[in-house]
Amino acid sequence: ADYQTGFASIGAADVTGLQAEASVLAAYSPLSFGANTHGLTTVFADMVAGNMGWARADFGWNNIEATQGTYTWGAFDAIVTAANAAGVNILAIIASPPSWALTAGVLNATGKTRLALFSVALVQRYSSQGVKVYEFFNEANIGNNFLLFNYSASIYANLLKSTYQAVNAVDPSITLLFSGLAAVSTTSTSLRSDTFLQTVYDTIGAGYFDAMNYHPYSW
Repeated sequence: ADYQTGFASIGAADVTGLQAEASVLAAYSPLSFGANTHGLTTVFADMVAGNMGWARADFGWNNIEATQGTYTWGAFDAIVTAANAAGVNILAIIASPPSWALTAGVLNATGKTRLALFSVALVQRYSSQGVKVYEFFNEANIGNNFLLFNYSASIYANLLKSTYQAVNAVDPSITLLFSGLAAVSTTSTSLRSDTFLQTVYDTIGAGYFDAMNYHPYSW
């Protein structure tokens, strides 16, 4: 099955296999099986059939606040409504800053200031609708995602801290995940995950995220 494009080729055999895997997982752990849904609203029935309880989806800042100070929620309201109707939990990724928040791909001063405000608006919009888990950027240690922070784990750390404090001030019941770090070597545009995490701790100390997040695969 092609999970990256919303189960485009999922069939009965795939569903049966996923159900078996999810049942084994449930027997040993309270964790729930899930999938990346990339904003699609048509996959939740297939997810439920596969015993998958979580959908990881980008909540793109660039789509929600394309114009500074104006929020457009419609597409994301639809995702949350469809997930709730199916009984699927949402893991919302804070992602994709708008162009006005960037200078040459790097968060500018306005972007850094507005990031926490956007995150608060996101939590205020969706926490009451059951979205309680948020991820502070995807794979922040590689490529254009790392460039957002000017290839600096310390800059990521300071923004993580300010965002964590801001969202917890309005809703301490939410869970903020560290960025899902990529399994990469250190290069000019990437940083090993352990080095990235250690730099964050060295910069801000502990206590500014609720759960660690890691992508062990590499492709």
